[in-house]
Amino acid sequence: MTVNYFPTKDVTDIKDMLNRSAAEYADRVAFRIKDADGGKEWSSVTYEQLRSDVEAFGAYLQSSLFSKGHKHVAVLSENRYEWIVAYMAVICAGDGAVAVPVDKDLSETSLNYILDVGDVSAVVYSAHFDEVLRRNTSEKIKLFINMDKDDNANASDNANASDNANASGNADASGNASASDSANAEAKFLSFADCLNSGRGLQSHRAAYTAAAIDANAVCSINFTSGTTGFAKGVMLTHKNFVTVIR
Repeated sequence: MTVNYFPTKDVTDIKDMLNRSAAEYADRVAFRIKDADGGKEWSSVTYEQLRSDVEAFGAYLQSSLFSKGHKHVAVLSENRYEWIVAYMAVICAGDGAVAVPVDKDLSETSLNYILDVGDVSAVVYSAHFDEVLRRNTSEKIKLFINMDKDDNANASDNANASDNANASGNADASGNASASDSANAEAKFLSFADCLNSGRGLQSHRAAYTAAAIDANAVCSINFTSGTTGFAKGVMLTHKNFVTVIR
């Protein structure tokens, strides 16, 4: 019996795959997203929109993290579109950027261990993990980006933190310092939507992001094992690893 295989494109890396898909299937549906409120409505995301979102979020990360030497970004959530955008934005950045996808079912101890040994500088996460991450005191982590925190909530939280700091200015020095620390800590917690929208306006960083070359042999993702026989171990993956499977 003759087996006919569907021909595959000779992509060089995941960024190349994304760009080719957006160019060839621009208006076709890449993802269907169910209404967040649990309704029956679905929205569609085209391949071109996916590329635009990846580049916009990538531009934000380029501006706030990568250009400052902070290269490792953890992604922690349930299965959802924002996970795809965040993960793709990191691995398509090149220049040493590395994504650290984290199992959503890990214990808090195991999660903190991976964030530490993974040298993570930012975490993109869903609201389910907000309380756990707010207990994390690592000085390595510069940003916590919440997929479910909208622009208004983010602005309100930062304003409240600032107001608390200002209000305590009339109190003693100790109280003022405490409020200031609280405001600084809260400023690290951002809205995914806000970061995405901000990235759309960062033209120079977006240009640098899109122009960045990909080294197919460089590590772009560290995937940790389940740690059933001890501490989780990081498996270093390259673009070449991924496209070899695609082919």
